[in-house]
Amino acid sequence: MKSEKEIISEAAALLGRKGGSAKSEKKTKSCRENGKKGGWPKGRPRKKVDNI
Repeated sequence: MKSEKEIISEAAALLGRKGGSAKSEKKTKSCRENGKKGGWPKGRPRKKVDNI
């Protein structure tokens, strides 16, 4: 039997997946325009970490 925490966690994951996959004509158009500009920005460079 699943605990209350596991049930809530699964429900939250399901809702997040549903919301994250939402598509609209506006989002589709925006994605295409961003793709023409080169897609996702590269971001700032990562700091190098010295392993001791």
